[in-house]
Amino acid sequence: MAECRTLALRRLWLAFRLRREMRLRRNESPKRSMMIQRGNELVFYNLDTGREPRGRFNLTALR
Repeated sequence: MAECRTLALRRLWLAFRLRREMRLRRNESPKRSMMIQRGNELVFYNLDTGREPRGRFNLTALR
């Protein structure tokens, strides 16, 4: 079960990095983000605005 969660987190992180790379290749301004784990939820915050999270992923749904 822990291996599935680790694999799911790795997939999320790779997707996150891929989206960032695609933005850089399209020459858009890079959006600074931070990924925080809160309990069973993974939250992406936009560091430029600092207010609202950009996305939420429920880790229990990834099992």
